[in-house]
Amino acid sequence: MEKKAQLEIHETILVIFIFIILLLVGITFFYRFSLQSIENIKEEHETAKFNELVSVIPNMAEIKCSHLTKESKCIDVIKLSSFVETSKKYKFGFN
Repeated sequence: MEKKAQLEIHETILVIFIFIILLLVGITFFYRFSLQSIENIKEEHETAKFNELVSVIPNMAEIKCSHLTKESKCIDVIKLSSFVETSKKYKFGFN
């Protein structure tokens, strides 16, 4: 009778040990999947932010070309270089 009880205790301990190992493996895979998902979301956010800046910057009055109050679709390089120098002094969202 005593051997049967010891055998059942060993089986229970073995089952708990295997369950813990499977749980740790599952948590590890979940962590890696979550980390990869967060990296993808971060990359998508940075791409969206870049696209927003790319669409806004050419329309900024500080760097837009104009001649006799007529605006054209270009960027004034002189204004752009002075804008870059000025923006280095301040912390904008795109520095």
